[in-house]
Amino acid sequence: MDEFLFYLDAVIVMWFIAQISYSLLILVLGNVMMEYYEWGTYENPATIYQQTVNFIMGFLLIGVGPYIYKKLLKYPWWKRKLYMLGSVLAMFIGSIIFYEVVMGVINKIF
Repeated sequence: MDEFLFYLDAVIVMWFIAQISYSLLILVLGNVMMEYYEWGTYENPATIYQQTVNFIMGFLLIGVGPYIYKKLLKYPWWKRKLYMLGSVLAMFIGSIIFYEVVMGVINKIF
């Protein structure tokens, strides 16, 4: 059981690190990283395969940063960077809180 908890802990931490790291890269590199993200997804997915690829890229791997960046495209460059910095900091703090709560509950159960 301890081994399961160790690997669950590692998976949760790696998922948060991937999301925050890609969001930070979008903050620094902007459209370069967005183009890279868009190369890996389909604009209007028509098949199950395309929808699966979009789900994996969008939710499981690196989707939070591009989603926020697309919502911020209506703002000027400097505001977009400032808001993106705030969202990265909020994701960092939120992920720490979420991790502590989830792992606290899991450790109480097991």
